[in-house]
Amino acid sequence: MVAGEVVQPGKFEIRENVTALQAIILAGGFKDSAKSSQIILFRKINSEMAEVKVINLKKIKRTSDLEKDLALQAGDMLMVPQNTITKIERYMKLANIGLFFNPLQLLR
Repeated sequence: MVAGEVVQPGKFEIRENVTALQAIILAGGFKDSAKSSQIILFRKINSEMAEVKVINLKKIKRTSDLEKDLALQAGDMLMVPQNTITKIERYMKLANIGLFFNPLQLLR
């Protein structure tokens, strides 16, 4: 399963070896709002516990160091979080940004 800031999040059936980056590609790739340096992998250990790993796919994309791309197992879930700029953007109206750059507008 691939969730979060990908074009087509969802559950994908894997019939052969697939890496984290390949799973992201199957989900349509990263959205512009994705933080590819902190992908979270949830791997079920048993009915009560899951292992959690943070994967930096940004570094793999940049250096083409595919050997560091993690192989997925059945039942794994990848969560692609939002980048910091997108989080800030959600909470601030664009009209208010001008006040930060030109506070003298309030005095007019």
